[in-house]
Amino acid sequence: MRNYMYLDKKNKMSLFMRYCLFLACLFLLSCEAQVKKSTPSSGYIQVAVDESFRPLMDTATDVFMGLYRKAQVSITYRSEDNAVKDLLKDTVRMVVISRKLTAGEEAELKKQDAKVTTVKIAIDAVALITHPQSPDTALTVKRFGDIVRGKVKNKNGEPIILVFDNNFSSNLNYIRDYFKLTPQDSIKIFATKSNKEVIDYVAQNENAIGVIGVNWVSDIDNSANQVFLEKVRVIPIATKKNPTSPDDYYMPDQHNIHEKLYPFRRDMYAISREIGSGLASGFITFLRGEKGQRIVQKEGLLPAQAQIRFVETKRKSIQ
Repeated sequence: MRNYMYLDKKNKMSLFMRYCLFLACLFLLSCEAQVKKSTPSSGYIQVAVDESFRPLMDTATDVFMGLYRKAQVSITYRSEDNAVKDLLKDTVRMVVISRKLTAGEEAELKKQDAKVTTVKIAIDAVALITHPQSPDTALTVKRFGDIVRGKVKNKNGEPIILVFDNNFSSNLNYIRDYFKLTPQDSIKIFATKSNKEVIDYVAQNENAIGVIGVNWVSDIDNSANQVFLEKVRVIPIATKKNPTSPDDYYMPDQHNIHEKLYPFRRDMYAISREIGSGLASGFITFLRGEKGQRIVQKEGLLPAQAQIRFVETKRKSIQ
């Protein structure tokens, strides 16, 4: 009798284990089905975004998922270089960065039978910020280039520190490319971990110039941006070597970016490796579409295709 009871318990345990295995298989098949069922308005996708674009992409992602309840977009904020590496490794299916892929990067994706889709979604700018008490209230492109190369010293004879959000960020890549820096150029930089940390560092150090994505200070209706602007000063830039008037200097606002008066402009791209028409395609279409472009404009950036209207205001003179 005891032996039969023992066998009965073993059978129950065996049935239980089989049941658990059956449930696990159902779960895996369900997950696979969900991936296969990814559509432009439903499913799951991981996206790597350069941290410079965080304010815009936070808003755009929230709005997109609010409109499409079955869509889940998971954003990872990375340096630009690491975002591209993630795309090449198929860790993510989409990136948002400040450049197109190189020929070598596109060739690598084609080897993996990936379909590369590149869409310009906004025109952005790199903004320079400084401590409110800094003597550098305005700069020419030439003088800033000299600062970048370490040719300009402060009153104590020390080079001015350039502060970036990351050693591999789009901001640093842009400055290197703009001024055609070589390994022989001496550039003294301090790398933080985010654009917010750049702002915090500059707010506490007079001998520093921060280089950030303009999106972090462009939306004047955003309470966080208002706090940042109380802590630091955005530097207007002149392209003339010898400017003679305050009107020769331009702030990185929508009008000056649109008219190409502010020099440190750059494009913003959404790039996907998705085959077929899935959630990546839907998210990119949203970003490029009317609703997405309105968010771009609201954030203080320049839409890639929408028509915008400017209201002329009086400019404050530069002290």
